[in-house]
Amino acid sequence: MGAARQAGSRILLVGDAAQLGSVEAGGAFSLLVKDRGDLVAELTDIRRFASEWEKAASIELRLGNKAAIDDYDAHGRITEGTREVLLDAIYAAWKNDVDAGKSSLMIAGDSATVTELNARARADRVLEGTVSNDGLLIADGQTAGVGDEVVTRQNNRSSRPAGPGSRTATAGW
Repeated sequence: MGAARQAGSRILLVGDAAQLGSVEAGGAFSLLVKDRGDLVAELTDIRRFASEWEKAASIELRLGNKAAIDDYDAHGRITEGTREVLLDAIYAAWKNDVDAGKSSLMIAGDSATVTELNARARADRVLEGTVSNDGLLIADGQTAGVGDEVVTRQNNRSSRPAGPGSRTATAGW
């Protein structure tokens, strides 16, 4: 921080150490907080939500106030259904976004469900001709080919393929 101050700059840490880690990126803020000892960083301004009710509800939920769930329910933000119905809804929302040219992620609570959603998306994209059927075997046992978008959960720059002629990629979905 001294170097930044000396250069006339400032360092702005953005994040919430109590928030679950992001699937796509993240984790750096919690690492910074963990290493600061008694100097605890605290989220003071919420910019992620446009609605005031959602800003307030997110704070209450973070603090463990279960009554905040009622706010989400009152605003139609809770959906219930069987696993299959909910996975179909997640997939349909993602597909609509992608077809509209938007950037979109499907997020699930466990790796098996992520793998299932990824396999479904890839199979449809192969049928559409936007992704090649052939490719490299990746960490979760799926194939990544030309046209696939790979989002990693962990970057390990020292990872290398298994050996000469290896067709195994080190990145995961």
